[in-house]
Amino acid sequence: YLNITIEYINQIEFSSPNSDSYSITEISGDSIPIQVPNANFTILHVVTNGTAVSDISGINIASAKNYTSSYSPTGKPRVETWYWSDPNVSAVEIYFSQSCKGVVCVFGLENVNTTDPIGSVTSEYGDGKAASIDITTKCNNSVVVSILGALSDKNGFQIRENEFNWSRLIEWGSYKLACGGNDEDAPLNDTLSWSFNKQANWTVLAVEIRAKQVEVNASLPPSNLTIYYVSGSGEYMISGSLGLEIPDGAIIERCVVRIGFVDGRGIRGVVEKDVEPSG
Repeated sequence: YLNITIEYINQIEFSSPNSDSYSITEISGDSIPIQVPNANFTILHVVTNGTAVSDISGINIASAKNYTSSYSPTGKPRVETWYWSDPNVSAVEIYFSQSCKGVVCVFGLENVNTTDPIGSVTSEYGDGKAASIDITTKCNNSVVVSILGALSDKNGFQIRENEFNWSRLIEWGSYKLACGGNDEDAPLNDTLSWSFNKQANWTVLAVEIRAKQVEVNASLPPSNLTIYYVSGSGEYMISGSLGLEIPDGAIIERCVVRIGFVDGRGIRGVVEKDVEPSG
């Protein structure tokens, strides 16, 4: 018989709203209700003028993890990223420690490793210097999601064309707050960098989302195999169709081939070998 086991990492996909149309809601007060897309994995960005999230109703707040980048002085932009895996959550309400201005951005992802979803996390902040951030991913087929908050006119922060999906500029008193989010595919372990061309008070947070690993296995009995002897080589070639399908965009991490045999003396055995897949 012939048996093959393939381990691959799926490609993360955006549910609706997708990466081109984040659901963006402006904050003005001490709480705000948010509709949540139907998805296997949800990411919630919160950008404020410095006020922290105090609670989120509708999810298990104790188990929902957050990665926060914030500026300590009053009035500086604060960025929080919350995530959870519960496709039954359709709406939440976010509460703040005090009345504030800001933006909430929420979107859903599919094919995420919900057991261990977060790879690298990095944050930066600055005052009076150009904004920039680097993140080195840990895993294959990840998506890096980043969010920027800046006390500035949003038009002053331009990197690559259409890279950031900006909210409208929020103004109150002497403050201006702009924010933007983007996502970047990271098929292989890599370092991604963003830089901005304007100095302002800013905070930026980048989080690597890990893709789900999948294992598929298939076997063929001897009756479905064709065995060829390679003349003069002492080797045999085995041919058969297993019908395994690997999704487009998936990265194969391991392929194990097992061949069961019976020799002329009736002795049975199994040969197992890791191989490089092709085709």
